[in-house]
Amino acid sequence: MRTIIEGPAAWRGAELAASRDWIHEFSGEEIAEIEEALRSARARGKTLETLTRDDFPLPKTAKRIAFARDFLEEGKGIYQFRGIKIDAYSKDDLRLLYWGLGRHIGTAVSQSKDGDILGDVRNVGVDIHSPQGRGYKSNQRLNFHTDSADVVGLFVLCVAKTGGLSKVASSVSAHNEILRRRPDLLDAITNDEGFHITYAFKPGDVQLLNNHVCFHARTAFEDYPERERRRHLLRMWLSVPNSRPLSRAMGTIYQDQRPGVVRGGFPSRSGRHIYESTGEMVD
Repeated sequence: MRTIIEGPAAWRGAELAASRDWIHEFSGEEIAEIEEALRSARARGKTLETLTRDDFPLPKTAKRIAFARDFLEEGKGIYQFRGIKIDAYSKDDLRLLYWGLGRHIGTAVSQSKDGDILGDVRNVGVDIHSPQGRGYKSNQRLNFHTDSADVVGLFVLCVAKTGGLSKVASSVSAHNEILRRRPDLLDAITNDEGFHITYAFKPGDVQLLNNHVCFHARTAFEDYPERERRRHLLRMWLSVPNSRPLSRAMGTIYQDQRPGVVRGGFPSRSGRHIYESTGEMVD
C-alpha cells in the first residue's frame, strides 16, 4: 500500500477520453454472428436458465470478447462494446442476447440476497439512503464505488431524458495520488475532474469494468414520462477465468481469493436464481 503502482490501469480521465483502444464497435459480421446465435438458441428452446456458452456459438466474436476480458485484467480495466441495435429485438431477446454474451465473458454471480444474476437497473423509487437502499433501483446520484464481483457489466436498453451519465475512475491512479498527497484524501481524489471520465451511454452499449482497478459512479437523472422510454440497463456481476489473486483482507466478499475461481456476489437466501429484478417503475 506504500508503493506507486505502474501500468495501463493507472490512467487519468483526459488520457482515457483521448484513446479508443477501450471501445469496440461491433462489425456487421459480428452482429450477424450474434443474431444467428440468438436465432439458434431460440429455435432450440433455450432460456436464460438453460443457455450455456456452447448454446450461443460466436466463432469470431468470441475472440474479440476474449480480448476484452484480457484488457480488463491486463489493460485499463474498462472495455465497451457498441453497435447493437436495440430496436431490432424484443425485450426478451435482448435479455437472452446479453446473457449469451455474458456466458462468453465469465460466470454470473448473485447481485443480492434475492438471487438476481441478471439484474434490472431502473428507477423504482428507492431512496439510496434508506436501510434497504440500493443504487440500481434509484434515480439518485451515486458516488464512486465498486461492486462485489470481479467484473460488472451493463447493457444499455434505454437512456434517461436527462442525466444518468456514467463516471469511471482508475482506483490505481487514485491510490497513487493519495500516496503522493495524504492518505486521508480517499474518495476526494476520484471526484477530482482530472481523475475520472464522464460520458453518456447510448442504447446498445455494453460497458465492462474491472472492480479491482476501477471505481464507477452515476449522475442523477430524470426519466421520460412514458414507461417504455425510461432508463433501463441490464446488469451482470461476473466472475472471470483470468481474475487475479486477492488479499485475504477481502475475504468478507471474496471468500475464495484464488485467481480464476468463481467468487464474489451475495448468496441467494433461497438458493434459487432470478433473471429479472423485482419492483415496478415509478410513475
